Amino acid sequence: TETSYIEKPEETMHVLQTLKDGGLHLWLDDFGTGHSSLTHLQRFPVEGIKISGKFVKSDDDRSRAIIRMLIALAHDLKMNVTAEEIETTTQLEFLRDCECDFVQGFLFSKPMPVDEVHATLARFSSGA
Repeated sequence: TETSYIEKPEETMHVLQTLKDGGLHLWLDDFGTGHSSLTHLQRFPVEGIKISGKFVKSDDDRSRAIIRMLIALAHDLKMNVTAEEIETTTQLEFLRDCECDFVQGFLFSKPMPVDEVHATLARFSSGA
């Protein structure tokens, strides 16, 4: 949790580096809200950020400016970006225009049990 890396940053850094060295891909979730900080992008061995759906759902000029800035910053740092909580094609088109790398949300699928995910993937891979 965010409090663990605030209270014990050196331990957190060691754990994250160990996970990355083990082949895991690390991202900062809900970046731009809560305790997230630009120093985390500089300090922690992460590959990308996930932009909080709070920004995506707020269809106003300030939120769109923040999204554009976060995507540009992440790309300048050679990181990928996922935007969360995409629910409309308008949101998707805006994120495409901003060159967001990945998106997720109800526009594509509701949450589902893991066995249903596997069955759906099997149908796609078999061409059905």
